[in-house]
Amino acid sequence: MKQLPISILYVEDEHIILQSVTELLEDKVRDLYLAMNATEALELFKKHKPDVVITDIKMPGMDGLALLREIKKIKSDTKLVILTAFGKKNYLMDAITLGVDKFILKPIEESSYFQELQDLSNSIKLEKQLKLEEERRKKAQKELEDANKRLSKLARTDPLTGLSNRRDIYEKIEYEISRFERNNETFAIVIGDIDDFKNVNDNLGHDAGDFVLFSLAHQMHSMLRKQDIVGRWGGEEFILMLPNTKLDGAKIIVEKVREAIQDKVIHYKDKEISVTITFGIVIFDEMQPINDCIKKADVALYKGKKKGKNCVVVYE
Repeated sequence: MKQLPISILYVEDEHIILQSVTELLEDKVRDLYLAMNATEALELFKKHKPDVVITDIKMPGMDGLALLREIKKIKSDTKLVILTAFGKKNYLMDAITLGVDKFILKPIEESSYFQELQDLSNSIKLEKQLKLEEERRKKAQKELEDANKRLSKLARTDPLTGLSNRRDIYEKIEYEISRFERNNETFAIVIGDIDDFKNVNDNLGHDAGDFVLFSLAHQMHSMLRKQDIVGRWGGEEFILMLPNTKLDGAKIIVEKVREAIQDKVIHYKDKEISVTITFGIVIFDEMQPINDCIKKADVALYKGKKKGKNCVVVYE
């Protein structure tokens, strides 16, 4: 007979029977562990975690059913086999409730015994294959979910600065509008535009210009509050959304950002680059669409450009 690829823990309190089982099985299964009582069996099970446990029901001390209950707590998918001549109905019902996989009656017939073990071996092999397939499916599902999350993030992120792009900004503004409608918590929209940015690109090259955009993006992000949003609106323009913020608070926040940018020296290769930025502020008004609100921030911005740039202007 071909060796079965399973490991078995055999529990039997009669030495003669245990010896005969050893002769019967030791070359027929991958691993065979023998115990004469439940205490020995539990120690062997904890150490080796065999695929199958075969035990008599009646044993001194802890009986076979109590042993199998303990084994189930340690490794729930272990195959359980009751080997007994003891056919009392309540024991058999308890065994069924416990989830025993096979009942083999004494005296053992060798041919039927090996057929039972072959069936168990096939069942274990199938369950392992199904478990492997399920693990592969879960892994593939997780990889797909992770890929979708990355794609979703990319779809909402400006690739140069890492800030929110227009799509993400609009979604966040819509959420803020719903909060305004529920709680009447006003918020500010701010458009900022780097002054004379064309000079940076023309004189130092577009790589330098990209580095300036990246540097300012991270500077603004680091200065704003946790609840504030900063995004790239396009070109050298940025947009800020300041939740639960009234006009005076918005002016203070944006003025601090403007001053910090004015004072910042950006080191690019062997060059030192200084830029300024002009901001336009508007407070959201529920009586107007959000695009009109953003246009008003833009109008305030260009008033600032006409005033001489490097300033904060509120739409009025």
